[in-house]
Amino acid sequence: MKMKKLIGALLLLALLASCGGKAEEDRTETNLPDGTSQVTETGKPENQNPETENSETEKTEPQNNGELFDFVMDKWKSGETETLYPYLSDEMTALCDSDTIKRMFEGITDTFGAIAASDEPKITAVDGIDVYSSTVRLEHADADVTLSLKGTKIYGFSYDVRFNGEFDVTHAGIRQHYFLLNGLNAVYTCAENSERAPAVLMISGSGPSDYNGTIGMLVPMEDMAQKLAEQGISSLRLEKRTLRYASDFKATDGIEEEYFKDCRAALSYLKEQEGTDGVYLLGYSLGGQIAAALAAEDDSIAGMVLLMSTARHLADILCDQYTAAEPLGAEVFAQYRDAAKAQADGAATGQYYFGATDAYWASYNALDTIESIRIAAIPTAIINSTGDNQIFDADISLWSDSFSKDENVTLTVFDDMSHFGYKIDTRDTSLLYKAAEMPDELIEAIVQAIR
Repeated sequence: MKMKKLIGALLLLALLASCGGKAEEDRTETNLPDGTSQVTETGKPENQNPETENSETEKTEPQNNGELFDFVMDKWKSGETETLYPYLSDEMTALCDSDTIKRMFEGITDTFGAIAASDEPKITAVDGIDVYSSTVRLEHADADVTLSLKGTKIYGFSYDVRFNGEFDVTHAGIRQHYFLLNGLNAVYTCAENSERAPAVLMISGSGPSDYNGTIGMLVPMEDMAQKLAEQGISSLRLEKRTLRYASDFKATDGIEEEYFKDCRAALSYLKEQEGTDGVYLLGYSLGGQIAAALAAEDDSIAGMVLLMSTARHLADILCDQYTAAEPLGAEVFAQYRDAAKAQADGAATGQYYFGATDAYWASYNALDTIESIRIAAIPTAIINSTGDNQIFDADISLWSDSFSKDENVTLTVFDDMSHFGYKIDTRDTSLLYKAAEMPDELIEAIVQAIR
């Protein structure tokens, strides 16, 4: 629940900590006041034989990281990014194949248009790796791109996209309308020729998240939106404010600032769409608890889906997750849990528990998911999986114990889906960078809850 901005929709920089090395000879390194260092180019060696420049330089492979950055940008602009694969580090090749690299770069230009220009990169040395940062100007968006390079090898790539305005991308009968909502990137997805359709607000889980819910190369929110549109169901998804405006958050901000203000604006947008035939909520993970609270306050909501979610207190779940990962810290984690659950409005002192402020926990503690579902009294589909390693048996049991006799609530438990919906084992992180299909049976369960 940390209020920190994640830079990029695709993050392949976990490799940095293990990589050391020295700077290239054609750069100078300056120590900065914050303890980091800034590396600047001092110039590339001149061609020793200008007469052969045109015939030889095109065939020459990049000789340093500066040339590799230019090489990557040139290949990206020309649509030849599969040729970058030989320049990946061993750690990167363990995660990606050439098709992944092509999708990584060209997925951006396929959506946001051709590259019109790019700024000169800023170069910073981080743990022996040269981090090149540049803003790439596309037709419909600006992308802050980061390339991590060492020894003429690519160690990481990330980007953060900002839409320039409204535009549509239509493919195979599905229209995706990209726009800004409350200053946040948002996407409305629908069947191209649909006159009337139910519309779903998709609410992301905890932590900073982009509008696709991107994890590695997987985009679960977009995949669900596409599949739902094929079934005649429209949807709206948007990035979390904690991603786009993390620096604006104050220690006294909470659930209202993280979720409710933007979700209410999103609901208003859906209600105003001419073809909307009933508004629904799809809350993923922590977003399920937010969906329940919204439904309890808005009697126009027709129904909701709580996907891979739980009614247990977030601090209880975090304590269990942290303890499972580090059993020796169980006592400390339990203290954090108890302190988080004890916070109340007006008592904040700036303490942090599990990465969130005491004020945040005070706002969260006002939620009561079970009671909200009962107050809303609308068709509610709860969908979980025993293959989800981010929740526990207690979470599924609580749903069953609370709603087994409630006619408005259905509980579906799969046994082979991850927290993200895909049938993958998320303990193998390399699978996050491989193509995966959103299971048909999961989409069918969502569709049945809405129709």
